[in-house]
Amino acid sequence: MASKHPNVYMDVSAWPPNWWEPSLVRNIDGARCRTKTMWGTNGGIQRALEYFDEMDKLPIRDESKRLILRENAMMVYNLLALAQNRGSLFQKLEAASFFCCL
Repeated sequence: MASKHPNVYMDVSAWPPNWWEPSLVRNIDGARCRTKTMWGTNGGIQRALEYFDEMDKLPIRDESKRLILRENAMMVYNLLALAQNRGSLFQKLEAASFFCCL
């Protein structure tokens, strides 16, 4: 669905990366879904760190990881514009590890 429709995105946060089907891994690393996939958590920093370790083991490009973990959400929620308009607040949030950087 996400690869066919411009306003449909995929969320891959329901299952840990080591449970993902090989076809999903190929799709999120491909040109069509790389910019349409996002991940988020309310499980705390420990779960996020475990997720990042598992994701590093996947055979996908670093660019895809960066898009999935950070940049796609920033684009969808227009956080880049917010960062430009409210620079100091955004810098404080980034300094507090609010957004994940690879």
